[in-house]
Amino acid sequence: MRRRLLWRAIRTLEGYGCLVDAAESFPIQIVRWPAQGWRPIDKNSDDQGGIAEGVFEFWWQGETLYARNNAVGDSYLFGWSNWPEEAATYGPAKPRLAR
Repeated sequence: MRRRLLWRAIRTLEGYGCLVDAAESFPIQIVRWPAQGWRPIDKNSDDQGGIAEGVFEFWWQGETLYARNNAVGDSYLFGWSNWPEEAATYGPAKPRLAR
């Protein structure tokens, strides 16, 4: 069973990546993702960003989920637990119901 599962995982990754046993010594190739559908890749997009390692943090303020990528020093509005135009962006995190 384990061999079949591993074989299926390897087949699923074909064209996207591979399973790695020793990440520290594995060469990394950074490539631009292909354009999807009607929208072309921006001409000023680059594929030379490199790699970064660090903590990715998430926190709620009101009904708004924020994130911070400490590896690159940037923060993001990540999502809402209410309609965006109605979501509170301040105060303690509000209770959310699992649906």
